[in-house]
Order: sequence, then structure tokens, then C-alpha cells
Amino acid sequence: VGVAYNAPPNHVKAVLLEALSHVPLAMTTPPPDVHLLDFAASSVTYRVRCFVHDMERSTLAQDQMRTAIWYTLQRHGLEIPYPIQVEYSPGMMP
Repeated sequence: VGVAYNAPPNHVKAVLLEALSHVPLAMTTPPPDVHLLDFAASSVTYRVRCFVHDMERSTLAQDQMRTAIWYTLQRHGLEIPYPIQVEYSPGMMP
């Protein structure tokens, strides 16, 4: 998941782990984890992972994760930014 560059990584990681605590299908052992994956063009990308007992329910677990992440980021005022691209026309170059 991508989060805005102005959010401190350790805070984002804690918030994402909080989000995973709201995923009913997530196992507690092994515990969920969050890693900073990339400094992308429009956001800092984090890998959020949890484990499930039943792989047939993995799609439902992913839905629960994404929903919990969205709501938890909103509650903490953290932004999932839109991709930003700047286009320069000839003669407009800086």
C-alpha cells in the first residue's frame, strides 16, 4: 500500500499493524508484519502481510485487510496519494 511521503515510516508501520488487528481471518501466529518496500514516484510503498488458516478464504482475507487498512489510515489522517505525473511541453521546460 502506498502512503504519502510526509508520514513518518515508523508511525505508518504501527498504524498498518493496528489495521491488521481488525482482520478477523488474520492469524496471530505467525504475527502480521509490515515492511517499507519502496520509495515510489507518488508514495512510500509498504508491504503488509498476514497469514490465514484456510487459503480458500484468502480473497476474503485480502478484502478484510484492504478495508481495514483504508479505514485505519483515514482515522489517523494518513493519505493514500493519487499517482502524480507532470508533463512538460516543448518550450515549457524549466
